[in-house]
Amino acid sequence: MYCRPSARWLTSPRCSSRTSIVATVVSASRRPVIARWTSVTDASSRDHSTCMTASCSAVRRGGGADAFRGMPEYYTRRRRTASQGGSEFGGLRPRSWQRRRQTGYLPCVAEWSAEITVDPELARRLIRDQFDDLPTTRLRLLGTGWDNTVYLVDEAWVFRFPRREIAVAGIEREIAVLPRLTALPLAIPTPRFIGTRNSRYPWPFFGARYIAGRELPDVTLDDGRREAMGAALGRFLRSLHAPARLQSLAELLPADPMGRSDMRQRVERTRERLEEIGRAGLWAIPESVAAVLNAARDLPSVPPTVVAHGDLHVRHLLVNVDASPAGVIDWGDVCRADPSIDLSLYWSLLSPAGREAMRHAYGPVSAEQLLRARVLSLFLNAMLAIYANAEGLRALECEAIVGLQRTMIV
Repeated sequence: MYCRPSARWLTSPRCSSRTSIVATVVSASRRPVIARWTSVTDASSRDHSTCMTASCSAVRRGGGADAFRGMPEYYTRRRRTASQGGSEFGGLRPRSWQRRRQTGYLPCVAEWSAEITVDPELARRLIRDQFDDLPTTRLRLLGTGWDNTVYLVDEAWVFRFPRREIAVAGIEREIAVLPRLTALPLAIPTPRFIGTRNSRYPWPFFGARYIAGRELPDVTLDDGRREAMGAALGRFLRSLHAPARLQSLAELLPADPMGRSDMRQRVERTRERLEEIGRAGLWAIPESVAAVLNAARDLPSVPPTVVAHGDLHVRHLLVNVDASPAGVIDWGDVCRADPSIDLSLYWSLLSPAGREAMRHAYGPVSAEQLLRARVLSLFLNAMLAIYANAEGLRALECEAIVGLQRTMIV
């Protein structure tokens, strides 16, 4: 294995300009692969923007595969469709490989790029192989995100297949925890069909009853509906955050693995993401943002006191046709944490009256918790804006930018 002599820092909405390196790495068979790993300090974090390659000089000096050993996380798997089969490095060279050989560079690899893409044919085969009592007469793609590809089967069951290895722990946690999260006022997915890794697909997956609803960016909410949304969201989170849930689930859950309540790292990452959307011209960042981040930067660490969804933003709260809440999905980041990490929608979604309704339904919330939630709202909406802009999801991009603006309104 060797690395082409040149590597470069990349500037793009899809990659952090300061922390992303991509180099062309070629195996002995001259097939291109992508070597990539996250930093030692936070190898488990999906939202970490550090993405490095092995040292080109180390590989050129003859280190070969040894240059990749000892790294906290690395990927030497080309992006591929799992149903293509073959060895991990097998398959045809991409059409753009000749151009890449000429330039010496691979294109920027988005943080959310799939390592394995489950196409409809493979999804159908995986389901039929393991669940012969499920006919799979109709199967259609319901959506994709950072971590999972989602299919709707027979308009009744939703199957989630991880796209990236780092999402597997979240799928396993959903399978273990969601059946025990009962008596919540909004619907959540409860795994009914548990798929195991096999020769066709290396990771677990699951199917749950379909929760009919639409993503929030696809509906219009006036102030009256936002007020009602605040009350419903407050009731849901009050139930989820009840102390009894933590007592029964604590042994199954990590403590805030994404560091969402840790302002020492969250403020810096928020600054980085806001700089990205500023460079991309997506939002003119007001001066008041700096005051919020500075106020939160030195907040002390907090212990985990509740069961938290962990990633509650506008894509994960489904609504009915009348814009009333229908369910909460995508629980891959469920964890033990401070309540503040589930309160970002208080800032980015709700009107002033909706915020008051949420506080009334939820119960006491400290000023410090609201400040942490405000920083997280800035971070999550900046991430969503970057992702939506890169993927051409205009409704989501608009909602994320408006969410940033709303977050700065007290």
